[in-house]
Amino acid sequence: QSAAATGDRSFAAGYAANAEGASSIAIGTDGDGDSFGARASGNRAIAIGGDSSASEDGTALGTDSFANFASVAIGGTAGSVTNGVAIGYGASASGVGAVTIGRQARSGSNSAIAIGADGDDADTAGARAMGAAAIAMGQDANANGEYAMAMGRQSVASGNLNTAMGANSSATGLNATAVGQGTTANGLQAAAFGSGAASTGAGALSFGAFSAARGQFTTALGYQSFASAPQATAVGKGAQATGENATAIGTGSKARFASGTAIGNAAEAQHARATAIGFGAVTTANDQVTIGGTGSAVRIGDIDASTAAQQGPVDVVTVDADGVLGRQQVATAASVDAVRADVGYIAAVTDAQFAALSSDVAALGGRIDVLEQSMTILDERISSSTAVAVALGGASFLPGKAFNLTANVGTFEGAHAGSLQLGVMVGENAAFNAGIATGFNKNGSTAGRVGVTFGF
Repeated sequence: QSAAATGDRSFAAGYAANAEGASSIAIGTDGDGDSFGARASGNRAIAIGGDSSASEDGTALGTDSFANFASVAIGGTAGSVTNGVAIGYGASASGVGAVTIGRQARSGSNSAIAIGADGDDADTAGARAMGAAAIAMGQDANANGEYAMAMGRQSVASGNLNTAMGANSSATGLNATAVGQGTTANGLQAAAFGSGAASTGAGALSFGAFSAARGQFTTALGYQSFASAPQATAVGKGAQATGENATAIGTGSKARFASGTAIGNAAEAQHARATAIGFGAVTTANDQVTIGGTGSAVRIGDIDASTAAQQGPVDVVTVDADGVLGRQQVATAASVDAVRADVGYIAAVTDAQFAALSSDVAALGGRIDVLEQSMTILDERISSSTAVAVALGGASFLPGKAFNLTANVGTFEGAHAGSLQLGVMVGENAAFNAGIATGFNKNGSTAGRVGVTFGF
């Protein structure tokens, strides 16, 4: 079957070649026996190669290549669509405006760019940019997500807005960034920078070769630094922050428990909420602050200025055998002078004065003894008098009787007394009464009474 150039100013060459559009060119034979060789089916289309195909303004160069509207495909089996470019054997640009360069490379969405050949790994694909505006550059690089970017051999940016730069680097999640050979950033806005650096968790950041930030909002800065709990921060070569909200700053520093802080080379906060500051400082209890390690000294830069800033009463600082600080009240110079004066006065007292003082104290003791005895007698008399008063109470008149004799006994706080009382009717409307009482113990006394009663 001969070539056919049916379009105005077209050219066709090769078995079954067909140039159908104006100013089109088709050069190439039928290689698969379908009675179609090279085919330029649109105006200004160019198809060169066996079984190649190009539509309007498209350019296809290579066996079995195809180029749709205003696109370019160069290489065997290469293919591109509207405004796309595919260069390399088996290269494919299937999105509008996509660009693919490399053997078996793929750009599968609009404006995607894939540059890199197949590296003879388990699959047969080269660089792949499969999201809108995604960029994959490097052998077997893979950018799978909108605006994702993978640059480097076998780098992977999987997810929207992710960036992986460096051989074998990987960024997954959303808006994650991995920069460096073998780096890994996995999580929302996670970031890893440096060979072998790894960040896992939302907002995690690792910076430095083989640094690792594992947990939400963790930060690891420095070679082999390690932060492994939420909000932990490790800064320095080999620094480790493994407790929640822990902070380790300095080479080899360690903050192992929640809210612990270690600052300085080899400083270690080994307890919750504890703080270790200085070379080799190590905490020994929760909520403790340790300054300096064994053999270190503590110095205040300007102690005079600090002293001048003090206000009110001051105390002294104490320290126990374990180095734990405390405070106690301090003796001031003024109070020491006052005590010194009092001691001097006391020292001036003579032996004679002490002897006179002793005699006076002895006399006072005798008087106190007499006073105590008098108080005892007074107390007994009060009790006895109360008992006598009780006994004198309660005289009675029996109905229709002219003479009435009453006897009573009274007691109060161990004192006892007895009474005898006489009542006589001296008229229809008058009565006479009398009584006498005496105490039986406790210096008891005798008392009497006389009375008259009138009725109306």
